[in-house]
Amino acid sequence: MKETLILKCIFIIPIFLYSSIAFANDDCEKYGRKSETSQTYINPDNNSFEVTSTKRLYFFSSPNKACKINDLFLVPGDIITGHTEYNGYVSASYAKNESWSVTGWLDKSQLKHRDIKNNHPIKNHCEVVSDLAATQAFSGGIKIPSNAFSTTAKTKVMLYNAPDRICPKENTFIKGDNVYALKKYADFILVQYVTTSGKDVFGWIPQSELKEFNPTITLHNNTQISIIDFIVIKNKKWIGIGSFFSNKLSGIDEDETGSSYIGDFPNAAGGLYKYTMHYYKNISLVSSNANYDKRQYTIDDNYIISAINIETPAYSTLRGIKVGDPADKVFKAYPANQAQITPEKISYTLGDMYLDFTLKANKVASINMGIPIPGEE
Repeated sequence: MKETLILKCIFIIPIFLYSSIAFANDDCEKYGRKSETSQTYINPDNNSFEVTSTKRLYFFSSPNKACKINDLFLVPGDIITGHTEYNGYVSASYAKNESWSVTGWLDKSQLKHRDIKNNHPIKNHCEVVSDLAATQAFSGGIKIPSNAFSTTAKTKVMLYNAPDRICPKENTFIKGDNVYALKKYADFILVQYVTTSGKDVFGWIPQSELKEFNPTITLHNNTQISIIDFIVIKNKKWIGIGSFFSNKLSGIDEDETGSSYIGDFPNAAGGLYKYTMHYYKNISLVSSNANYDKRQYTIDDNYIISAINIETPAYSTLRGIKVGDPADKVFKAYPANQAQITPEKISYTLGDMYLDFTLKANKVASINMGIPIPGEE
């Protein structure tokens, strides 16, 4: 009896598996037949596509997500020939070295149309919108946010390649993440996020999902340095590396006592980074157009504060460190394992930004932060 039951189970399992596969195949065949009557043919003079997915791009036996072929895929950069379109899929063929080829359906959203004649990609909607927002002058619709620092306001915030909700990136933020707000276009803000490893991530976030940074309610990450560690504050007025110099009066309650032009330096974009020193009673600043090309500005669109120097206790960092504090207090306020320590200085870095506490008699003698001027790295 026991042996008979086992034999029945063994017999039933293949039937079940065969039935499941047959059912899936039947459905895919139906999708295929349906597409034959409704698919749109692609112009053979303009039917070259490039795979733009960040991962493997799998073939499908029919234009439906249920018909994926698990052992047949392309990789980013592969070039395919498209034949027809249907239901968000492209019927395509791929040939390698003219020795073999494969045909199937591919997800159209992971393909970029190519201009064979001029040998360059035809831009899709997201690229066109991104280029428009990147190149349009401030006077033509670009607006400077009132605050260069913003905080994500929703539990999960999506980053977009262009100021359009149909253009998402793979990056997401959680509520409370801090970003640089670079410029506004339509209802989106171009932001710069600096990862804990110092990598810059740029993208667009809907303005409704951001709020202005408020230093009085900020919670510091005791294990990581972030962009808000490059801010100084005095009597609730604050200013930081990346703040717009045009808005400096919102963070400084002192009159400028003098200024001097530092110089200009060629950059990889073919332009010049320009630097000016500004002096106040208790603080000195450097204004510049440093990294304007990365922020999608033109050379003189808007200058930022790219360096801050403090030599009096009038200002403090957001973690409460000021001139005159003992060195031990710095180690308690900042992640000690990320510090570079010498008898004369305690230093932290994040990307291309530095934060230095110079020491004298084991006390903080000055606080310096910023983006290095070319040649000073």
